[in-house]
Amino acid sequence: MNTMVENTLNRRIGKFINNYVTDEVDMAYETRRAYPRYPMTESVDVMIDSFQSPAEIFQATGRDISLGGLGLYTHRPIPSGTELIVSVDNGKERLLTKAKAVHSTLSVGLF
Repeated sequence: MNTMVENTLNRRIGKFINNYVTDEVDMAYETRRAYPRYPMTESVDVMIDSFQSPAEIFQATGRDISLGGLGLYTHRPIPSGTELIVSVDNGKERLLTKAKAVHSTLSVGLF
C-alpha cells in the first residue's frame, strides 16, 4: 500500500518537475545526487506538520527540485527530521506534499 502511495506521489512530483526541464539545464549543476535537480525560484509555503494550533507557517524560496527532494532558502533553521507540508505554485500547477527536513545549513545569511 505504501509503495502505491509513493508511486502516485512520484508521478505527481515528476509531472510538476517537467516544468523545469529544458535542454539548457547545466548538468554540471549535478553532483552526487540520485536524481537530477533542476533550479527553481518560486515561493514555497511551508507549514510545520504538528498538532500545534495555530500551525506554524512561513514562506521560503525554492533553490532546486528533484524527485528526491526540494532545496529551500529560509530565514530560519528547520531542525533535521522536522515534518513539513510544502506548497509550490509555478503558475501552471500547484504541488502540495508532505516533506521531511534532512538538514539546515547557514549560508550567506540564509538557511
